[in-house]
Amino acid sequence: MELVSTSETEAVEHIIRHGKRLRRFNNLLQTLLPSELKAHCQLANIKGNTAVLHVSSTVWATRIRYQIPNIINKLQDDAKGRQITNIEIRVHPGSARVKKEKAVRRASMSKEAALSVQRCAATVDDEKLRSALERLASRKDTN
Repeated sequence: MELVSTSETEAVEHIIRHGKRLRRFNNLLQTLLPSELKAHCQLANIKGNTAVLHVSSTVWATRIRYQIPNIINKLQDDAKGRQITNIEIRVHPGSARVKKEKAVRRASMSKEAALSVQRCAATVDDEKLRSALERLASRKDTN
């Protein structure tokens, strides 16, 4: 008894081949992009002779649009990329490989509170505790 039909097997094999092809093209694309663009752009798909790129923002999409003729010329020089004659750019903010750093919210206190903590630190004998209180006092609000 056959569990998977031949057409299903062929479809899965086609998907695997396409995925490998996309990975190879993405690696090639990354070698062709200027370093500042690499982290903001990746190959999403190849449809016929069109490479579809996902970029992290409209800013990077604009920068890459200026590079399209250069990228296509370089792809044409490579045997793997000869069939690519067009590049389509789509903005997908989640597609970037760049990890956004979380904004660190630094605690602050009023000048009066900082002065109180400094006075407290001056009365403490324990060096580590005094140092910690002095660091805390340095977080006074500068406004």
